[in-house]
Amino acid sequence: MIHFLAASRQGPRKRGEFPSPVAVKAPRYDDWFAPPPSSARPRLTPYAQRRRDLRLNCIHDHAAHLASALERDCSPLALRPQDPGALRQLCLATLQAAESAPAHSTSKADDLAWERWCAYCDSMGTPPLRVSSEPSNTSGAATTERETALLCGFLLYLADTMPGRGCSSNAKPQSNFQMVLAVRRIHERMGARMEVLQGVRRVYDSLLKHFVATKGPAAVAPSRKEPLDGPRLERIFSLPEGTTLGVKTLRWSDGFWIAWRALLSCGFAAAFRKAELLPAQHGISSAVLTRASVSWIVAGVSVANPTRAQLENLVQGDYCVIVPPTSKADPFGLIYTTKPIYLPFANKLGNAARSMATLFLEVPIPIANRAAVPLFCFDTEGTTMGHSEASHVLQHALKAAFPLEDSTRWSMHSLRIGAATALLKAGASMEMIQALCRWRSPKSVGIYARLGASDYGNWLNEAQRQHTDASTTRNLPRLDYDGIIATLAGPMAAWDDQRQ
Repeated sequence: MIHFLAASRQGPRKRGEFPSPVAVKAPRYDDWFAPPPSSARPRLTPYAQRRRDLRLNCIHDHAAHLASALERDCSPLALRPQDPGALRQLCLATLQAAESAPAHSTSKADDLAWERWCAYCDSMGTPPLRVSSEPSNTSGAATTERETALLCGFLLYLADTMPGRGCSSNAKPQSNFQMVLAVRRIHERMGARMEVLQGVRRVYDSLLKHFVATKGPAAVAPSRKEPLDGPRLERIFSLPEGTTLGVKTLRWSDGFWIAWRALLSCGFAAAFRKAELLPAQHGISSAVLTRASVSWIVAGVSVANPTRAQLENLVQGDYCVIVPPTSKADPFGLIYTTKPIYLPFANKLGNAARSMATLFLEVPIPIANRAAVPLFCFDTEGTTMGHSEASHVLQHALKAAFPLEDSTRWSMHSLRIGAATALLKAGASMEMIQALCRWRSPKSVGIYARLGASDYGNWLNEAQRQHTDASTTRNLPRLDYDGIIATLAGPMAAWDDQRQ
């Protein structure tokens, strides 16, 4: 960590006493955001690592560039540290701080976008990093036109060269535009906001219109998985012993299948993401559930480590309590990790609290080790299934339980979608669904909480029976001078005749 004052390690000072200038130690900014140990970093393939290095190398170049600009500052407020290298360390630490904040998935997308951006800028004979502290003779309007043309050209370049899913055709315009947004996001972290997206959006709208006209609206529709609900999970959990699921044979008393059933039931009940349920290749982190994430409420009393007898005799009114991990919606654990998830116990197949109790009974983990062991481990060594293994086993189970349906309609994410959809069907408000599924944006509720055929039809049947009498003020009967004149026209004419 960083130590600003050497005197702070020399014992307490008297009130009003300040350290002399000699006691002040230069800050060591390079210690703040040093790369984490290799064991804590996501593993990258050599190609992915080269792609990452391509983007990260510009941080060091830009730090030197910023430090050089600060050294040329001649204003009265110029920074003049005693250590000549302190400015570069400060600039590098600032840029590394911004770079360390995004999630791994965001960094991975940024790596790909930056690689394509560098190739495009190289073909245009211009540097990829669009920041400069040098005085420019060009006007602001000319700069905007240049950067708009560059980004528009990048979008057109992607539309012509970026492959779609499966490399069978060109990517969707939405995917191309996400690359542009990633380049903008990288520049923002460098301290240079690209304010030229309005012109780029017009090009994007044109590309999208052409894409739809040539390939149809279905070509740009997002690919979403279908929800998995409680009855479907119960059907999966009712598969008979000995069923072959890929390379595995179903044995419900085996630790693997006990953990797998708890994984699915808990994933649906608590609307967990796959990344929260299972650790990635780089191991345990704050974003993954562990055995220490779970406590219990037994007979109205909170219990951190219930006895075997308590777990075996859970009844209605007892709860399995889970502390949510950090996630992409709450990367720092400031929002949702303070709000426990309460899974109610019920003595029925597929109940999450019941499945969790069985897991804790059959695969016990010592208290001292629980914080370092994944929640859904299937042996006392803490072994757990990987993301791909869990997805493959689920696909085979879906094929066995629903042989006449396309199993690819579902995935592990279907558990979270199913939770939102089931809550909507149960009558939960949008705000309640957002809270229970831990979404930061209400837009996510609109995407994943879907009306089924019966609910949709019931609402339309209700609408058919309604008599509507709403109107606008413009369509109300008018009482104006035209009506008064028309009403009096007849009597006035008769009176004139009598006078004559």
